[in-house]
Amino acid sequence: MFWIGLGPSLNKFVPHTEDEMLTWNFVARAVDSIETINPRRTIDAPLREGVEDVIREVMESINAPSKERGRIIDFKELLYGYYRVNPRLGVDYILDLLLVYKKYRGRKMMFPVRRHAYLQQAFGPLVVRSHEEPSSSSSKRIHLILPLSGRLLVFRRFMENVRRVCAEPDEDVRLIIVLYPTLDGDDPSNEIKELVEDYRKRSSQNPKGKRGFELELIEQTGEFARASALEMGQSSCQDDDDDCLLFFIDVDMIFDSRTLERIRSHTIRGRQAYFPIVFSQFDPSFVGTTNASAAAPYDVSKQLDDVFEINEDRGYWRFYGFGLAGLYRSDLHRVGGMNTSIHGWGQEDVDLYDRVVASTLAVFRAPDPGLIHVFHPIDCLADSMGAKQRKMCLGTKASTYASQRRLARYWIDSHHPTIS
Repeated sequence: MFWIGLGPSLNKFVPHTEDEMLTWNFVARAVDSIETINPRRTIDAPLREGVEDVIREVMESINAPSKERGRIIDFKELLYGYYRVNPRLGVDYILDLLLVYKKYRGRKMMFPVRRHAYLQQAFGPLVVRSHEEPSSSSSKRIHLILPLSGRLLVFRRFMENVRRVCAEPDEDVRLIIVLYPTLDGDDPSNEIKELVEDYRKRSSQNPKGKRGFELELIEQTGEFARASALEMGQSSCQDDDDDCLLFFIDVDMIFDSRTLERIRSHTIRGRQAYFPIVFSQFDPSFVGTTNASAAAPYDVSKQLDDVFEINEDRGYWRFYGFGLAGLYRSDLHRVGGMNTSIHGWGQEDVDLYDRVVASTLAVFRAPDPGLIHVFHPIDCLADSMGAKQRKMCLGTKASTYASQRRLARYWIDSHHPTIS
């Protein structure tokens, strides 16, 4: 249903505070929006189709009485428009339309006209349907695949988190660590192997007939490549293709038990892959930051609970990060597996994501408050990086300094210290 009228008809909702204000998105040849960290983006297919449907219904409504009077109004072009989602009422539109007025009775004439349309598209009626989830999804074994090269202190923190979330509760999780040497004189591979063996011994003994938490280490040689490490990790899956639930993870991540539930729920064999959006911490060394929990990210003795505090000054949602992924091994094979020709930092995740999107699999993509990427410095000067990888790396590095508000405050304080 559409309501067509003047501007005030869109003001049924009255905000009482600044936070309740509903902002508009601007649409022309692109979309200008504050909803994502990308201020301008191309008009995607769902939005384009939605606006076209709105305009089509508007023109049918306008022309319903016009045909009886020997005239018709044709749609020519959308010059620009605004839209916003009102969670209580529906979608609001303001459209600047270029139309053509045609009169074919009496004195014939035709000329262009320009009109504003103020529209409100109400939500449809509530529909309730029953849906039975597979009973085995809540207990499905998860195969966590962790590529690793060096970074001993960070790995200690990662394993301490695994101990709390997976080992002590004896979750049905199998952690597969694919270890590469660092190819320098300070390679901590021996210490990492000793740490893994220590965690194996400390893991509780599983009751007979219950697999519970397991830990496996796969040693590799040569230069580190994340795509090759993930491919090697998935090939070691002990289950049949149709039953092997994979989740690709990084050593910089901290996660909780709710994340394990979401991996099982949102990854559906033959139907859906899970690409969560993680919360990435800002640089704690940036002037003016208050991100105390990340100030000593390698302090294993400190409690990890405060890491899960999420706000705009502590970090940001990594909308364009696709490195963490949940999918079944049979589905990974269906889309062609990992592209092992990609070496060095990045790009292998975008390559896999693009192929999954292009396949028949659905993609479940949403923020996961239980997945936190702890800040670490980023080096984008490696010789093994190609131009595209280096550009992606520098973009990620620039995103980790601080929030826009803190960056603006830093610039104001540095250049105009008298402004309060």
